[in-house]
Amino acid sequence: MVEKIQNIMKKQLSKKEKTILSISIAVWGVILLGSGLVLNAQDRTITKTVYSLNVSQKRVAQQRTNEIKLKEIEIEVNTPLSTDVKEYLEDIENLDESIFDYLRLDTSTVKISEPGEYTYTITYRKKKYNGTIKVKEKELPNVVLQLKEVRLKVGEAVSGDLTTYISTPLTDEMKAPGIIQLDISKIKNNEPGEYTYTVVYNKATYIGKVIVENPKPVPVITPGTSCGDGAKMENNKCVCTDSSKTYDENEKKCK
Repeated sequence: MVEKIQNIMKKQLSKKEKTILSISIAVWGVILLGSGLVLNAQDRTITKTVYSLNVSQKRVAQQRTNEIKLKEIEIEVNTPLSTDVKEYLEDIENLDESIFDYLRLDTSTVKISEPGEYTYTITYRKKKYNGTIKVKEKELPNVVLQLKEVRLKVGEAVSGDLTTYISTPLTDEMKAPGIIQLDISKIKNNEPGEYTYTVVYNKATYIGKVIVENPKPVPVITPGTSCGDGAKMENNKCVCTDSSKTYDENEKKCK
């Protein structure tokens, strides 16, 4: 089109032809300028639409990353509870770091010394989320206890020491209060006879035997009774002259 106009300009034009040509050029200029404005406006509209879509998608993603989910916690009896709120949250890697400063943990209703199921709470901007903490019995060594047959003399005190009745080696954990229950209430130490005691450990019950017997009579030694070699009479009793030995009344000698 431009080339055609240039060829016309090279010819001798009349005044009327020049006027028509000038008007044509002006009209084409307006048309071309208008087309450029329309295209420019269309480009801006498309750009604005894409930008709005990106902002919308970003907001959806942000809401998804701020969703708080709590864990179900399980601990053994007497295990201390963590004070770090992050340890109670699920999918922590997907959460926005900015929310952690606003989270408040409350475990005041949890009794770590008593087995059971308890509720803990996390508060975020006045909204509360509840989770569960299960406190379970401590897992103990899985062993079968071996008991002793205990012998007492009439009037002798009944021991409450676990090792008096249990021959199986006990760990410090097993010796902890309440882990092994010993019942010696049926033993009558002032009457000769056979009695039983009970041991309960790890939900298993064991029954042992206690024999209470009269002490052997102490022989009365008269001054004329011989104590044998290596022994002498003291306060109507034979005693060994060697203090490291003990006098045997039945065999009449020092051992």
